[in-house]
Amino acid sequence: AVVSTQSTGTAEQSSSSAELLEQSFEIVDRLLVANGYENPREFVKRRTPRKPTNKTETRVCLKLPYVSETVSCEIRKFIVRKSLPIDLVCTPGIKLRSVLCSSRPEDKPSCSRDVCKICRGLQAEEMEKKKVGEEEKKKKKKK
Repeated sequence: AVVSTQSTGTAEQSSSSAELLEQSFEIVDRLLVANGYENPREFVKRRTPRKPTNKTETRVCLKLPYVSETVSCEIRKFIVRKSLPIDLVCTPGIKLRSVLCSSRPEDKPSCSRDVCKICRGLQAEEMEKKKVGEEEKKKKKKK
């Protein structure tokens, strides 16, 4: 377990007295010693410098569907290698479950055209199937 300098800030914010603050530091010290660190307080004081970020640089968000970890890593590597100002976001694709387990299976897409020969033909075919199905039900009931 690695403890960052944020933990000291959290300890200072959440401790209501100097005694409780010291207890918090002692807990962190014990954790660091248990994980092989020799001088816990010195370790916590050290800070790794962050890379300076250029706040004036405009970054673009590239939203792509997730394919696989390999593909995502290759795209990220390419962006870094070319130093492109792009933040990659991989979104999940359409799940098979959502396709098969629709909450409204009877909803059908409708055509935006007022006069459509294809849709009228499909509707006529569906109406014919319904009539045949109703006739078969009537025959079964008579038997």
